[in-house]
This record gives sequence, C-alpha cells and structure tokens, in this order.
Amino acid sequence: MKSLSLIRLIRNFFLILTLSLVFPTLKVVALEKNQFTGSPPIFNGEESPFKGVYIPNARYFFKFSHPEKAQTSIAQIRLQQQPNLQEIALNLPETRAFKGTPNDRGDNLEIASATQDPTSGLVTISFTTPIPPGTDFTVALQTYQNPRFSGIYQYTVFAVPLGTNSVPMNLGVARFHFYSSGSR
Repeated sequence: MKSLSLIRLIRNFFLILTLSLVFPTLKVVALEKNQFTGSPPIFNGEESPFKGVYIPNARYFFKFSHPEKAQTSIAQIRLQQQPNLQEIALNLPETRAFKGTPNDRGDNLEIASATQDPTSGLVTISFTTPIPPGTDFTVALQTYQNPRFSGIYQYTVFAVPLGTNSVPMNLGVARFHFYSSGSR
C-alpha cells in the first residue's frame, strides 16, 4: 500500500516537472471567491411613503433579512437604478440604515460610506460594522426629489459578503411607482 502511494507521489512529481519544462511561463493562480454560504440574505421589498412626482427629500426604504443560518456577514448593499426616463438624484450623505423596518425601527447601523459610481450609477453602501446573521434591517436612501415623470422606477438590489474577492449576490428588484396628479 505504501509503495503504491510512493509511486503516485513520484509520478505526480515528474508530471509537474515535465509540465514546468514544457510550459515554463504557465502559472496556476487560484483566486478564492468569497460568497454567501448557508442561508443567503433576503430582500423583503421596498417602500416609499410619498409616491407623487416632484416630492422633495423623499426617502426610499429597502428592507432586508439576514437569516440566522447565514455563515457570512453583509459588508455592503449595492443598488443599481435601471434605465428610465430620468435618473433619480440621491442625497447620499443622508443615507441611513437601521435594524427593523420603517414601521418598527430599531437601533441605527453605522454607515462607513455611501457612494455612487459616476459612470454606471451603481450606489454602494458600506457598513462600518458588517451586518451579522440574524438581523432584519433597512437601508433608507434620501432623494433630492422624486422624479418629474410618473412611472415605475426600478433598482436591482445586491448584497456583498464580508471578505476579499467578494461576489455580490443579486437579491432581486425594487419597484417604486410614482404618480402625477390625476394619473392614478
């Protein structure tokens, strides 16, 4: 039995040696991707108390559950507005996060940064302390004003796990309906 293991070891050694001589510039790079394991985060929906066009300083609430059985904390939430008649201008310094829901608000969650990529429009909210499993929480974006045009405005919602080389997980789409007077 030991001789068989020794033979395999010697064979693998010579295989690696031969490959390195034939392909001297070949390098094997293993990038470890960090993904959510266990139960993934859940996007529980969106809410905006003011659905009229042109409403100033409106807040958009994005509600999440991070199940107890999750094995990785959430480091970031990312939001990508889908193409529409108008891009909604966000007042990112006024971004808030808290445990619970808008109607049952708990402790505040500290945000390290809230940024928007000028090219893609991707909004990234990074938490000072990652969101641990077993937490229900809400991210609240503040706008300068609701869009000028009535319609449905959508955001693709992503959660990013804690760690390097993290792979964002698509959690779904948030849909906000805005109405002009008389369009209901």
